[in-house]
Amino acid sequence: MHSFLFHRLFPLILIACCSTFCMVSHSVAHPHSAMEVIDHTHHLLGAEVTIGREGVTCEILIANGLFNLLIPRERGGFSLTLEGDLFRFDNQDQENLERTDFERFFQNNNVFTINGSVIKPVLKKLEFIKAINAISKLPPEKLPPDARVILVYPTDAEVQDLQIDWQVFTLLQQQNIFGEAVEPELNLKLNTIAESKIITLTRKSPTVHWNKSEETENREISPLAVSLSFIEIPIPVISILLVTGMIICIWRFGKLPVFRNRRILAGMTALLLIASVYTYGVATIYIQTPWIRSDTEVNEHKALEIFTTLHRNIYRAFDFNNESDIYDVLSKSVDGPLLDKVYTEIYQSLVAREQGGAVARVKSVVITDKKLLDSAKQTGSNEFNFKVQCNWQVDGVVYHWGHVHSRAAIYSAIYTVAQCQKNWKITDTETLEQKRVVYE
Repeated sequence: MHSFLFHRLFPLILIACCSTFCMVSHSVAHPHSAMEVIDHTHHLLGAEVTIGREGVTCEILIANGLFNLLIPRERGGFSLTLEGDLFRFDNQDQENLERTDFERFFQNNNVFTINGSVIKPVLKKLEFIKAINAISKLPPEKLPPDARVILVYPTDAEVQDLQIDWQVFTLLQQQNIFGEAVEPELNLKLNTIAESKIITLTRKSPTVHWNKSEETENREISPLAVSLSFIEIPIPVISILLVTGMIICIWRFGKLPVFRNRRILAGMTALLLIASVYTYGVATIYIQTPWIRSDTEVNEHKALEIFTTLHRNIYRAFDFNNESDIYDVLSKSVDGPLLDKVYTEIYQSLVAREQGGAVARVKSVVITDKKLLDSAKQTGSNEFNFKVQCNWQVDGVVYHWGHVHSRAAIYSAIYTVAQCQKNWKITDTETLEQKRVVYE
């Protein structure tokens, strides 16, 4: 009887232990160098969706104890051999059974609607990989493995529209640093042909929508133009006609007796001049000259608004995949000589050196404080420049070795913004501070 109960209860006990083990081992912080990392959480669940020209691929990363809860089955008799970072099945039947169960599970969960049609996934790859455990002294082959699942959503035509209704979240209770219960969330990495972005999903907000035409519009980041106007010359038509008429009359009829009387001539001239002045604003036309006049005033509100847009565009550039695209977007907000410096500083802040050079994707950039250091000044060429001190926080996510890591940092810097011909651009930066913060 005891043996029977043991065999019946052992899988449940194992699942609970694995889940608890997973919660403990995946919440330990690690020291970091890049980006002043303040959190290195190995999330229980991660997902990366890639939109290709022939369909959609979804890679799902599931921590060791979680897939036992999502797809419960006794796995105590598994025969696996560790080869590098992957566990190889020794029994083909066991592998086929796992593949069938995982494919069926994801076909019944997570709805992918592509070009208006719901598409069921095909399991392309199922791998059991080494679990990353920060506190266990056991060798990797003795620990419950994590799972990497790669699903393909095939289409006959190029993907124009994608909607994802995500339904799979961790079943375990999550807490913040204060011990308060928080809603489980999933940091989904969405890769399109042009760019990558991080989208945070929850049970209350589980939907992702992507449209090719909308992305094309959003990719168009235009330079921030200075408010320019051409200098115009006013032409008082009636006044000019009156004066011209007077001159013609004097020239044409100057020999007549009436014009030889100086008093009469002076009176007529005075009347015409008064009429010309009186009608100056009547029927006036404006002729545009080739000369340009820039903003006549840049107050504090306008200066901070200009800076905020430029600062946002800097980080927006790093959503793109190709280095040339990043430089193209940066060049619209950063002056030429400063391009390499800004690119290097931000790129290096996103690189996770301790994770093999993986690059963090920015989730959010929040400006916590900004102030105009001095009033906008005009240079000799009638162009404005001003300085802004800014404090901001950057939150990002790194996908590394089948796991998801949260990263964050806060910065303080002084930016110089100036008119560069017809556009506003950042022309200089001075980093004041970069430090760690408490973050969950």
